[in-house]
Amino acid sequence: MLCCTGSKDSNLNTSNNKVLRMKCFDVWTRVLTIGVALTLASTVYATEYQGSGQVVFEGSSTLHGFSGAVPLEHLIVKLERSSPDPIQTIEAEASVSVSKMNTQNSGRDKKMRAMFGADQWPTISGRISQSKVDLDQFRGKKSQPTPRETSASPNTTTGEPLKLALTIRNKTVDLPVQLWGFQELPDGSISIAMSFNVSLQSFQLKPPTVMGLIRVADLVRIHAELVLRPIETSQP
Repeated sequence: MLCCTGSKDSNLNTSNNKVLRMKCFDVWTRVLTIGVALTLASTVYATEYQGSGQVVFEGSSTLHGFSGAVPLEHLIVKLERSSPDPIQTIEAEASVSVSKMNTQNSGRDKKMRAMFGADQWPTISGRISQSKVDLDQFRGKKSQPTPRETSASPNTTTGEPLKLALTIRNKTVDLPVQLWGFQELPDGSISIAMSFNVSLQSFQLKPPTVMGLIRVADLVRIHAELVLRPIETSQP
């Protein structure tokens, strides 16, 4: 307590008191500096986003290829970052309505919705659970990755592909996802795209046929360009 309160001994001269006060000031300056540094180092920024966009799916058959689209029914994304670390923890959940999937062919759309069991399972949903990514690595990627890149490319800090838990009907399968086209917009929104491949067989879905001759191929390519708008920001 001597350093912090000064000496009460009347025998100490003025110069000794000045030295003690200077040492006291120096100690407290260092303590405050360390405290501020620790506070900044542990600051966590968490932002929740509401997203919009359209999911495009592309497939092929024994006759020709086809594509379709469905608007996102629901998309919530949470990004969390500990300053000054650029690595972010991402969580996301999304869903689409099977009844709104459209390939511009009413007969094909009817068969597709029957395959998904739209009457009993009207929604297809997906979830990404607490994966660590460095979004800056996707900033320079302007073009959609190939199906092979989507399946194989590691894009998390653990060296593993980002995983999407996709639920179709009553079955959930973890699928590797590739992010691309990351951009921060002036209004605080984020633009980003994602791609992944879906095997109908992995969901125990029987591809539809036409007259027993034309059959849809097993692999369906999915990609979506998304806009995420912040809805809540918290800083401890």
